[in-house]
Amino acid sequence: MPGTYRGRPEADKFVSADIGQVLEQQKGAEQNLKAARQFERESGRLSDATRELHRSQKELNCTLEENPLSPDNLAKVQRDSQFVGHVIADVLAELQEKGTFHSLLFAVEEEKRRKANLQDIIISLNSRLSGPGERNSH
Repeated sequence: MPGTYRGRPEADKFVSADIGQVLEQQKGAEQNLKAARQFERESGRLSDATRELHRSQKELNCTLEENPLSPDNLAKVQRDSQFVGHVIADVLAELQEKGTFHSLLFAVEEEKRRKANLQDIIISLNSRLSGPGERNSH
């Protein structure tokens, strides 16, 4: 249980409410994804982008298994769930209106770029922290 809830009599209610909300958002996102997959199967296409979203969801589940009740994890689950829900809603609308799923491909590529950018920043910071100053001191 997160430290902010420890010792509070209503802690179970808060945690249960947070988890309940996250689970409801997750169920909605999963239902939308299933509908998108069904449409793609019917039209003979299962995109790499859908698999990427599924892989991302598995990563999130693994993270939650490691530390399910931390406030950071709950916040991340809510952000990720909202993001996936928006993407899937956009894709369903596009599939129904145009029969395409370009918005899904765009969303996945945009997330890959964002992740790569964050990784570049981390690498840059790590190289600065272990930069020339440390090499000279050895």
